[in-house]
Amino acid sequence: MKGIGASSVYINTLLGNRLFDKIKKEFFVLESDLIVCDQPNLNKPTIKPLNYNEFWKYYVDNGFNQTVRKFVGNYKKVCVLRTIKIVLNEMGILPIIKWIKGVRK
Repeated sequence: MKGIGASSVYINTLLGNRLFDKIKKEFFVLESDLIVCDQPNLNKPTIKPLNYNEFWKYYVDNGFNQTVRKFVGNYKKVCVLRTIKIVLNEMGILPIIKWIKGVRK
């Protein structure tokens, strides 16, 4: 199925490692370390923005396009980047780009 997957898998035990070795040939796998894959939201929750409720009410009432125009700005750029990201993800290229960016930090 397209669009379903995991951004990262953490293996903590020998049993987990053995099980993963048995199935990993069925998936696209990039091995990395925790420094490259660090995701701050796995360590602590994101602080809720002050306009959180306003944003979601506006989104429900007006949809994605109008919400981006109001809260993000630069609507055309956001839409183009979103489309490029969707296409790269469907082609399987996006995880590679993210991995390369992580390695270069």
